[in-house]
Amino acid sequence: GAEAIAIGVISGIILGIVAALNRGKWLDYLVMFIAVVGIAVPNFVLASCFQYFLTIRFHLFPTTGWEGFSYTVLPALALSFNSTAKYARYMRANCLDVLNQDYIITAKSKGMSKFRLIRKHVLKNSILPIITLLGPQIALMFGGAFVIERIFAIPGLGSYFVSSVTDRDYTMVMGQTIFIAALYILSVLIVDMDSLIRGSVYPREEEEMEIKTIEELACIPVENDDFAAASDQDEGDVILRPSLNYWQDAWRRLRKNPVAILAIVMLAALAVMCVVGPGMTGYDYDAVSLSEKNALPSSDHWFGTDKMGRDLFTRVWIGGRISMILGIAGAAIDMLIGVVYGGVAAYFGGKTDAIMMRIVEILASIPYLLLVVLVSLIVGKGVGSLLIAMCLTGWCHMARLVRGQVLQLKDQEYLLAAKALGTPWYKVIFRHLIPNTLGVVIVAVTFD
Repeated sequence: GAEAIAIGVISGIILGIVAALNRGKWLDYLVMFIAVVGIAVPNFVLASCFQYFLTIRFHLFPTTGWEGFSYTVLPALALSFNSTAKYARYMRANCLDVLNQDYIITAKSKGMSKFRLIRKHVLKNSILPIITLLGPQIALMFGGAFVIERIFAIPGLGSYFVSSVTDRDYTMVMGQTIFIAALYILSVLIVDMDSLIRGSVYPREEEEMEIKTIEELACIPVENDDFAAASDQDEGDVILRPSLNYWQDAWRRLRKNPVAILAIVMLAALAVMCVVGPGMTGYDYDAVSLSEKNALPSSDHWFGTDKMGRDLFTRVWIGGRISMILGIAGAAIDMLIGVVYGGVAAYFGGKTDAIMMRIVEILASIPYLLLVVLVSLIVGKGVGSLLIAMCLTGWCHMARLVRGQVLQLKDQEYLLAAKALGTPWYKVIFRHLIPNTLGVVIVAVTFD
């Protein structure tokens, strides 16, 4: 677990910064391709690939067991690949926001080197989402990786937890659940310490300002040129580019990105097939035909059949339909509950923030596998039980992310001005704070 966390954090931060500094170039596309593969491919598939290529083919590492450092390399790589992809995407999104800030442009104009700019300004102001994610990630890693431990025959908490559930050893299940929950809450509390959050937010080094009294200001000579009309300004001072809001600028950038357009077209095609695909062959997804079991692809069965003779083409698109419903539902739950909950907690702060975040930690500390099993026992198996489990705890991750971003934004000058003008708190949250967290929110929603 510790190796996987170290590999994921370090490689994710480096890849995210590299992608942001080379936006729109081949390096950016390469990093995002690696991120997509890391998110889309399950870790147990990567574990099997690592075992085949790095062990069976090239004999670099042992296949299974737990007898030394060499036995930890493949499990750590398999566990860290998904974390690397997530950290890289979050880091890239935040770095792009930071690189467009005025103080970054000023630092560049003063001739600051790229390495120093990244170290002093970009990294410190972009790493907050990584710190926010690190607490739950530590608990999940040390609490056990169920599938990976089974694949590599590691005698860890994950394999013991699965065995306890299978053998109905309720005492062991309760003990491990309490341990994982306590570890989760402790990790989150450490990460949420004010010193860590404040230590990651330094927009720029404070400069000493010369404060003048009213009498000194009155003695400053004022010339008529200081009050020249706007029409008298030099042509070079006129802003020729039209002002764009967030969504207009996002649409303009999207149209110039052919990879994004291609991805949207492919996603739309998959969504259409999930809707109309099951009815194209005339077979029901659960229709059994033992005389046609394990059939190869043909004109009757385009993807072939399984061991029960069921049409695979129909079953693929039925499964895709269910996945699409769960994905859209998960994104909607994140947006409707997680974003609002995190924004409100961070805006009010103090005891309100402490109470709301403790509730999030209690809910998120419940192992998702155990929660799904409990909900299935109460309401029955099916998509409904998964949706209920998602409504109970699926939004906690988004709430923590948005809270971290809002804590970084709530003391900005434009928000202080809005408060001074008497803007109600809900308008400040929904008009100013949440729209400025959309970069991280969109990245998080894509994971659903």
